[in-house]
Amino acid sequence: MVPPSGKHTSSSSDQLDEEKQNKVSWLNNKGISFLYAGKYLEATSYFNNALKISPNDEIALSHKGDVLASVGVYKDAILCYDKALEINSKNVHALHNKAKALANSGEDKTAIDWFNKALEIDSTNPFILCNKAKALSRIDSQKSALSCIDDALNYSPDNIDILYIKGNILSRLSNFQDALDCYNKVLEINPKRTDALICKGNELTNLGLHQDAILCYDQALENDPDNPFVIENKNHVLAKMEKTNE
Repeated sequence: MVPPSGKHTSSSSDQLDEEKQNKVSWLNNKGISFLYAGKYLEATSYFNNALKISPNDEIALSHKGDVLASVGVYKDAILCYDKALEINSKNVHALHNKAKALANSGEDKTAIDWFNKALEIDSTNPFILCNKAKALSRIDSQKSALSCIDDALNYSPDNIDILYIKGNILSRLSNFQDALDCYNKVLEINPKRTDALICKGNELTNLGLHQDAILCYDQALENDPDNPFVIENKNHVLAKMEKTNE
């Protein structure tokens, strides 16, 4: 999520007296705090109250869209982002999160267009670049996705979420050793990250290092004993090892 601007902007802000402007800003700040805490009903209430005072407030509109997107109501979220963008077409927060909502709706090609619009304004934002890379990867444009994720890492080299996505993309390109290196970097920073342990195990399997893969899956099971993906992958490798030893 692109951090919101603290500046209050609205096409009707000039028509609001200072007291009302302060009230709208206070309501928005409260709504944002509840949004980031995952308390969506409370957040919606504050944004709706802000919009009662200032119906064209782009901050309230774009963050109300975030609430709707967080609970999977993507069409309504996009409507909120569109209203915010009618007020300010350069609202990077709305551009980026509209693109994410489109991607989450399965419209990756359209989403990429909106990620590009956001990047026209904020070209060095690693989160926008990372989300664009994920969309490119899903439409099987892996080389473009890799270039995009490398750009994201240039601006945020130690971000383990971006490193993890790079590992996913490299794996899809069958660059198993490079993918493994990415997951190792993630695990150096967070040794208990289960998804990275699973992916590391998968890459070790792809490289034929079955015993190392089993050890990796066992580490993942220490964190999440009932994880069906780990159990399935471990059993698959054990079966492959048994067949090899016959």
